[in-house]
Amino acid sequence: SKFGGDPNSVTLAGYSAGSASTFYHMLSPMSKGLFHKVIAMSCGVIQRGLIVEDPLKLTKKLAGLFNCSLSSSKEMVDCLRTIPASNITNQYKAMRSYYNLPMFVFGPVIEHHNTNGERFLLDDPVQLIKKKQYNHVPVVTGIVRDEFKERFAWMHTNSEETKRKLEFFNNNFYKVLPVILLYDDKTEKEKRQITDELQRFYPNGEQINNNTINGLGDAFADATIIHGEYTTAKLLAKYNNAPVYFYMFNYLGRYGHAHDSTTSKVLGPTHHDELIYLFYVLKGFPKFNTTDP
Repeated sequence: SKFGGDPNSVTLAGYSAGSASTFYHMLSPMSKGLFHKVIAMSCGVIQRGLIVEDPLKLTKKLAGLFNCSLSSSKEMVDCLRTIPASNITNQYKAMRSYYNLPMFVFGPVIEHHNTNGERFLLDDPVQLIKKKQYNHVPVVTGIVRDEFKERFAWMHTNSEETKRKLEFFNNNFYKVLPVILLYDDKTEKEKRQITDELQRFYPNGEQINNNTINGLGDAFADATIIHGEYTTAKLLAKYNNAPVYFYMFNYLGRYGHAHDSTTSKVLGPTHHDELIYLFYVLKGFPKFNTTDP
């Protein structure tokens, strides 16, 4: 109401990480009654790797990068609190394994045992939805056809660096793929079985090269965004007491966030591309009218 709006008609909207955050507000008892509708674009909450299963292990890895003592949780946390936030964010890349991946490193934590105050996330999202223990509001949610598929566009080039990367990728296929496609928590036997199935399904059993980039890109898009977003929407459609609308953005226009590095051709549509048409995105895109070709 302070901004001239209707306090009884508040819509939460978010994109990518903001989309997941919006869904988490649906799931949190702390957010009850604070909003009435949701627009969540290109990230669900039923995504592999999004929720941190072992936050202590992850925190120890971060603390080790700053030579903090790991002898007790208190000493470790006290040390991390002395480090500037910018230094911590600059170490984010070091928390990843290959090609600046996996996509998710830090994320939400389920607060099972915190009894000394409010808890934001009480249980696994699937269980909360199935038990209907969440905020039931109308939802518009969806995906872009080629979500993050461009992350492997570098494979289209024929540079020596690309050749080295591809050689490493294929020589370490059973190590790299579980990390970037978010199933590295499985047993070694399970990881090998899943990797074999993925290679048969997406790149048709071939080695990864610039001719099979589309297959790897599809696998990455499905693993990081599409499957989790679709599963979230499907589950909400079954249990939500209000309408759930799902979309897929499929328009490839003159502008886009991803380009072929050899031809400058727009790739996609990819992650964020529909925002070009919803908002005036300042960086990299001219202002255009709906009547433009």
